[in-house]
Amino acid sequence: MNKPRRVRIYKLSTFDTFTEEERALNEAYKNAGIKEKATLKKIRDNKIAFYEGIRKIDRKKLYTYEYDKDGKVITESENINKQIALFENEMVRYTENNLDGFPLVMDIVYMKIAYQTLVFKQILERGLLIDDKKFVFYTATTNQMKNGEFVLVQEDFYKKNQNKFMCGLTDDIINQKGGCNSGKYLAYKGLPLSSSIEPEGYKIDIDKCIVVPDFNTTVDEEVECIDIDHGKREFISIERRKEDVRIPQTDGAGMFLPGVLPASAQIRCSHLKGAIFSFDFRKFLEQDEVEGIKPEPVIKDAWENMHDVIKEDIQVIFTASQLKMWKYYDSWEDYKRVLHENGMRISINKFADTEPKGYAKTSYQFIQTLSSEKLTDEKLVELCADTIEYLDKMKTDLNTMIKIASKDDDYISMALEVYKDLVYDEYIQSKLESKFKSERSDARGNKLILKDSLYSYICPDLYAFCTWLFCGIENPQGIIPRNYVYNSFYNDKPYEVVDCLRSPHLYVEHGIRKLVKDDVLEKCKEWFNDFDTIVSSHDLLCRLLMFDVDGDEILLTPNKTIIECVPDDIVPLYYVPFEPVKTEINNDAIYQAIVSCMENTQIGDISNVMTKNYNNSDTDMEFNKIVCCYNNLSIDYPKTQDIVKLGQYEKKYNTLKAEKNPHFFRYAKGKSQDACKKISNSNADRVCAYIHKRTGNKNYAWKDSEKKFNPSILFNNENTVVIDSEKYRELEKVVFALKMKEQSLVSTIKDVMKELNRSEGWKEKISRYEVFFHMCEKTIMNIFDSREEAVEYLLDMEYLQRENEHKSKNILWNCFGDLIYKNICNNLCIGNIKQRRKHYETSAVKIKKIEDKTVEILKRIPDNSVEVYKEEIDWIENMQYRRGCSLDRELLYILLVLQKQYKGNVKIYINQKKQLTCNTLDKWLGDGVCICKKGLNRLQKMGVISLRTVARKYYEIEVCVPEVEEQDIAFSVTQKNPIPEFYEYNKERKVERCVICGKKFVKVKNMVTCGDMCSKENRKRSNNKYSA
Repeated sequence: MNKPRRVRIYKLSTFDTFTEEERALNEAYKNAGIKEKATLKKIRDNKIAFYEGIRKIDRKKLYTYEYDKDGKVITESENINKQIALFENEMVRYTENNLDGFPLVMDIVYMKIAYQTLVFKQILERGLLIDDKKFVFYTATTNQMKNGEFVLVQEDFYKKNQNKFMCGLTDDIINQKGGCNSGKYLAYKGLPLSSSIEPEGYKIDIDKCIVVPDFNTTVDEEVECIDIDHGKREFISIERRKEDVRIPQTDGAGMFLPGVLPASAQIRCSHLKGAIFSFDFRKFLEQDEVEGIKPEPVIKDAWENMHDVIKEDIQVIFTASQLKMWKYYDSWEDYKRVLHENGMRISINKFADTEPKGYAKTSYQFIQTLSSEKLTDEKLVELCADTIEYLDKMKTDLNTMIKIASKDDDYISMALEVYKDLVYDEYIQSKLESKFKSERSDARGNKLILKDSLYSYICPDLYAFCTWLFCGIENPQGIIPRNYVYNSFYNDKPYEVVDCLRSPHLYVEHGIRKLVKDDVLEKCKEWFNDFDTIVSSHDLLCRLLMFDVDGDEILLTPNKTIIECVPDDIVPLYYVPFEPVKTEINNDAIYQAIVSCMENTQIGDISNVMTKNYNNSDTDMEFNKIVCCYNNLSIDYPKTQDIVKLGQYEKKYNTLKAEKNPHFFRYAKGKSQDACKKISNSNADRVCAYIHKRTGNKNYAWKDSEKKFNPSILFNNENTVVIDSEKYRELEKVVFALKMKEQSLVSTIKDVMKELNRSEGWKEKISRYEVFFHMCEKTIMNIFDSREEAVEYLLDMEYLQRENEHKSKNILWNCFGDLIYKNICNNLCIGNIKQRRKHYETSAVKIKKIEDKTVEILKRIPDNSVEVYKEEIDWIENMQYRRGCSLDRELLYILLVLQKQYKGNVKIYINQKKQLTCNTLDKWLGDGVCICKKGLNRLQKMGVISLRTVARKYYEIEVCVPEVEEQDIAFSVTQKNPIPEFYEYNKERKVERCVICGKKFVKVKNMVTCGDMCSKENRKRSNNKYSA
């Protein structure tokens, strides 16, 4: 089956649209003290509000540049820091890009509002110029609304494809038919952006499909009723009672005849979304009778038009809940006509898993809601037993380790499968160790292994649906009895009962259900073939777990310990939600929907508050019932634009919100030790402590220090490498620069992940790494004629050069892993492997490397480069500095440059990591220098700077440089440390470029590098002692 391809797009921010004046005002606001902040914010916002015309983002924001010594642009490269990777989707396929090469799609841009709602409103109403091309607002998906993001598309691209995106509808048509809920409208417009493929060998023929009304039933059961005054938006009471609960049995679900698709699947098309499941409704129609009635093939569609599913050769039956905007079309024929006219087809978002692994992982939420009284120490040992065995096997059995570590297109795992000795490579060992540590950390975060458990799609009882659809029986019996479930995974297994679980799991949502047996089992085998979980239409499991059947997944586990430790007498929570309100579709409604959703999103906070409640000794279950309801209403906020007030529960909510996180959050959510409490006696903390005690990060059986890895197996015998060639030297320069960039990327990703929830953060991390490695491959391929040649040179450099022996080989394996795997397979097949040895580097080559000063490539002037004028230098030089304090001159110069870079006052922090400090400035001034703090006081007394200490956190400094009408440029500062350029201008000290990174530095004695890191790298390159 073909997999979704990957593309790159730009992800920008409203800050990128700021003018220079707005940027300066924003910096002043950010750097201001508490008293000035409100005033400066008002000034900044007024300036933003009165912006006229269309906002712009210059090309310089999309690209980075290399300059020559005269400041002229040499090369222009994509700014990968502003790119993300997306899976192929319907909208991307409408662009004119070849999707096979991980292309950069310029027609679609994601944008962060970054709380600049005034700018967002201007873009919404007027559009945005990006690199002189007009972009217009398209939509904001539900997740984007919560995260304060939206989608822009290039205006010409939108006009060309508007009929496809809207599937024949327009805002005018929608408004003429009563309008639409703004949140739903935006979500439905976002469907073409959902990941999807057009599977090879399978096509859903729209002319053999139909849309029918949804199947609903009413179930009378005992529930925990949370009564809400919707007018006052207040909770009234909680009462356990019986209620007639309406259940939308087919909410998001349809069915297809066996063979139309290879498995159950989530589908996507404009305004069409949901899951479809294999069910032979033709066979159903062939039965003589069902519940005393003969099934009839003639049925009504959603528009009440009659269809004969046999005569019309219907192969797929959708439900009205899947065609989201069905009421805005005159008929099913009307919708099909639009699809045909625009050459559109139904695509697949995801197929169901047809090969279950045989085990699954829990969430900490499933564990924290178990009864603490029932979960004794003995039970806890039982609960963790599968996890301990799993972790032990990872350390002792290489095959198990490879299987767990492997993922799609992971060439390291594929290579290990065919050549086990690869495990003796130091880099491969580090990857496997990292995987083990990650799995152990997950386990301590309560992601426990459960044997004979699986995640699967939730499927309604389609036999009951067909009985309703073709026999007209309002409350059909179906196949699955009340309080039972079916999944073919358990057909030949001895279990009687399973716990049905689904995330988010906040209020004891353990659905204990029996597995069907005997005659019912045989009937299930006849009608249901895949590994979907078929649920009954006669109970409230869907209310307990709050699922739809549009592709939602459920975890089934027969784990005896979990089932025995579920609290007694738990019934579903029940409440009447707020109804989505239709409005006219216009910019004001869209703006209000997105901004109010962004400002009211606190789902992560709510979940964490409930976790803190569960992990305290005095868990308040009434509070958790209310807050669980509050959380579910918050999830619906993008559509309803309404939420209940917490009222009497708000005080406790805020108290818990302010508390530290539970101890196990160090592993479950990567929180710091200081942000977490000490270990408690809660379920989750006890599991965390037990896993920690029983497992360790050492003593891997497959790690043998005595065995050395021979890299010859990785090479292609047919290709030769010339190590003294220009290509080789160029590759060394490029790879060193790329590895420096990789280190910087790690820091950037950490900062980005702090702004997102854990799931979204991991997606962003993977996306940014994909973009980075793609850039690496492109950069390397600028040197070589073919990938085969490039990988041989890179293998030689990474494995045969002594200085690279112990270094990361991420770039090699992520860019060329497919070719390395191919080489290994070929070498194992041929058997005659050419042996490779470490290189010896002659003195002549070493001297040549140093003399060449090769590593000026990839050197870029940062965005905050500034110009220094002759008049400013003269002012600094003519100051009368205190005797013996000559470096005060250089300090004043540094402050002047920083003030220009910040476009405002300079902040020098007091003992704060990753910030500009006095220690930073001392290092710039020279090794062993320590004059900054006293120097600042001296400069203040001279009257050349003003200095104040803000909240004991930082010094705020303004350089009192006089204004001059006419100014001549002396030089430009292009580096973080501006001192070398100062000396280069006044020629007081010798300045050279580092032979490793290309930066300018002040030369002392025989130095050839700019600092410790580059000096260490240079020593490694100069110490090769191996013979070729």
